[in-house]
Amino acid sequence: LFLTACMKRYDATYSAASFVGSFVVSASIMSAVHYHTFHSLLHIWNLILYPFGLLVLIVGVYILVRESPEPDEMEINDDDEEVVPMRKNTDDSQVP
Repeated sequence: LFLTACMKRYDATYSAASFVGSFVVSASIMSAVHYHTFHSLLHIWNLILYPFGLLVLIVGVYILVRESPEPDEMEINDDDEEVVPMRKNTDDSQVP
């Protein structure tokens, strides 16, 4: 319900990135606590790359969220009441 409401109000890139990122990070923390994930990682590289992968995910979500338009930057099209995001400083944007 919260994701649906968020996707109606904000850009889908922002909503989906925030939802998936928070889900993966919280699931990783819960699995580390409940299933003792770090005890089953046998090599030092696994202990380094697992948190590094989570860090890359968090940075990627931050980049997507930072580039998503704010709700006040959205323009309402009066013809069909569709919310059209107004992106600034992006030449390759497919949004009109």
